[in-house]
Amino acid sequence: MGIKAQSNLMQATREEKVGTVRQLLDQGAQVDCEDPQTRDGSTPLACAAEKGYVEIAKLLLVHGADVNHANIQGVTPLMKAARGGIVEIVEEMLKHGADVHRASKLGETALMWAASGPGDNLPLANSSVDSALACSASGTGNNLPVVIRLVQAGADMNARSKVNVTAMGTAALWGNSSIALWLYDQGADPEIPDKQCEVNGRLAQILGDYFLAQDKVENAHASFEKAQRAYRTTVTGVKAQLGKVELELALFNIA
Repeated sequence: MGIKAQSNLMQATREEKVGTVRQLLDQGAQVDCEDPQTRDGSTPLACAAEKGYVEIAKLLLVHGADVNHANIQGVTPLMKAARGGIVEIVEEMLKHGADVHRASKLGETALMWAASGPGDNLPLANSSVDSALACSASGTGNNLPVVIRLVQAGADMNARSKVNVTAMGTAALWGNSSIALWLYDQGADPEIPDKQCEVNGRLAQILGDYFLAQDKVENAHASFEKAQRAYRTTVTGVKAQLGKVELELALFNIA
């Protein structure tokens, strides 16, 4: 089929027109056609995964959609499904051979994407989070069921992104304390590099509350102290950055 037919498949997927998607696929539309609007290499399956369209995702997979197709940022449909928190789509993708170890160009796995699903306290984005995630406010709440399923499928809890942050650290940064604590209880490594001060502070606070609830007072105090140090470093760093911007602006005005 021609370019128009492929464009129609993307559009039908985007608009959740199940019948149209089925008809186009039955007529031979290229199931892995890339989105002509975004031009980022995303396919209909990635679109369905991101939007949580279960029936369309199943249709595309049955018709041979490449479950491990990555866009220009190295992001796969499984990563988008994981962030959306729709267990049924994630499960279907795993049945069709989705690779839980695949990482984006920023080194982020599907487990990290699941851990970044918006929690109760969505923080400001910083350099430790994929900019695509930072700009997104999508998601369906707590993604713990998806996290559990990915770990059951063999996802590495201790895999680190290019900035050395784990899924547990990502969960802490995005306010998903239940995910961070579940990973901790499963034996995930809680160590985060000191330079990731905001991540460190949020994770230390979560663990401090957890230890306190278990009457592990000494451990709780240590975590709270770590959180305070991390937050002080964060504030200092932000002030320094603002000061630098103000100085550059002043020098620009003088010039």
